[in-house]
Amino acid sequence: MRALRVFVCIALAVATPAFAQQFSPGDIVVAGTIPATYGWPWLAQKVIWLDSTGAIKGTLLVLDPAVSPVDLTFAPDGTLYASIDGHIRTLSPSGALGPPSPNVYASRMTRARDGRFLVSSAPGDTLFELRPDLSAGRQVILGQLSGVDLAADQCTVYYTQGTSIGRFDVCRWIALPAFATPAGGPSYGNLRVLSDGGALVRAFPSYELRNRFGQLVRQYPAPGHGLALARDGGSFWRGEAQDLYRVDIATGATLQGPIRVDEEFEQIWSIAVYGEPRAALAPDPTAIPMLPLRALLFLAALLGAVALHCIRRNS
Repeated sequence: MRALRVFVCIALAVATPAFAQQFSPGDIVVAGTIPATYGWPWLAQKVIWLDSTGAIKGTLLVLDPAVSPVDLTFAPDGTLYASIDGHIRTLSPSGALGPPSPNVYASRMTRARDGRFLVSSAPGDTLFELRPDLSAGRQVILGQLSGVDLAADQCTVYYTQGTSIGRFDVCRWIALPAFATPAGGPSYGNLRVLSDGGALVRAFPSYELRNRFGQLVRQYPAPGHGLALARDGGSFWRGEAQDLYRVDIATGATLQGPIRVDEEFEQIWSIAVYGEPRAALAPDPTAIPMLPLRALLFLAALLGAVALHCIRRNS
């Protein structure tokens, strides 16, 4: 019995942190602008946490004043990153901010499988690379940038620039032919690269789906700014004023919404989904699967308790 008590104590010690407040797969975090206390050029923003059904779980952050809009992205392990006043920082479920990266005037960002960040500056014309520890890496001037995302090959960055969608190879550090430059095209904003090489892109005043050749496949007439893929990979979230909508990629039908995020919101700017199937974060097919650290610790505690029990029975 004593061995059993030891095992229970060890198991609880290992498992207890898992029950602390944390993000769950499918959770949605939304950043939006709110009425500002200070005048131009200052902004005010709020970051709201919702569960996968759209129920509000809490307010993570209120920024007043702020220098630039907040962008948000989840790592595969559920770590939330936010661009705040030019820096990239972690943002916990309790609203605590981690140490800031160097000031890269961060606007939109995308994360590679190895933990690197590719960041578009705002206002500015530079693509920055940040290492996994958020220290500064390389940079290149590409012209006025808006949205940015990384393809599954871990090398090709897609970026929006006025009425065109450009590409840059961050492995060879060279410019690539543009993805799409439609004549008289819309003003492009945020985008998501798809696993097949196509892209969803905010194209004012609508959203567009383009195939891997850059050809227009479908338009989704809707105002707003925010854009994120839903966990199912077959739909996407968009923001419109104070509300969220989930849209079917194949048909354009609204599957969820309107979901009211916050009465103060003037405009939803950024949407992050825990488990979003971003092309760059797809598991490496050549990697050897590994158990999470918490599972390994639990197994170690279990084996230790079993060994202790066996020793006592045979002594």
